[in-house]
Amino acid sequence: APAAPAPAAPSASRSGPPQGLDRLLATEDLAGALKAVEEWRAREPKEPVLHLEARLLAALGQGPKAAEALRKLVAKSPLYAPAYVTLGILCERQAEDAEAVAQLQQALYLDPKLPLAWFHLGNVYQRQKDARRAAHAYRQTLKLAPHFAPEWDSGFTKALLVKVCEQNIARLSR
Repeated sequence: APAAPAPAAPSASRSGPPQGLDRLLATEDLAGALKAVEEWRAREPKEPVLHLEARLLAALGQGPKAAEALRKLVAKSPLYAPAYVTLGILCERQAEDAEAVAQLQQALYLDPKLPLAWFHLGNVYQRQKDARRAAHAYRQTLKLAPHFAPEWDSGFTKALLVKVCEQNIARLSR
């Protein structure tokens, strides 16, 4: 008979997120959350788990490691749009504008209803002094804002996203 598995945390035997992950994210214990997600990835190496791990790495200041994880994820799962959004945001933060635009456009090609992809695309275009494209991207963000569900690492509430887009559009139209 096979040996009984060693007793583990209650979440280890079931699928789905580890117990307490939401609490770890809510209390911003990102190191604890990363540890829980790494254990989860070991049993369930699915796209959302791998994506969450990369987002935690980015939030912990490990941008290059996060970008590498995201590149592996899109190579394995080229239709997983959220990974392109996160990769585009990382590139935007590094002022790698051409790469940011490429990643964000790929995400929007796969799913044109991603408000954060439009928003960050607008940011890149604004930095590049392309007012027309930036304003268009921010208007698309506003159209999609009613469906925006903020996550722990977005940096936005729905109201803040709308306010920033409206301010940017006003600034660009001057």
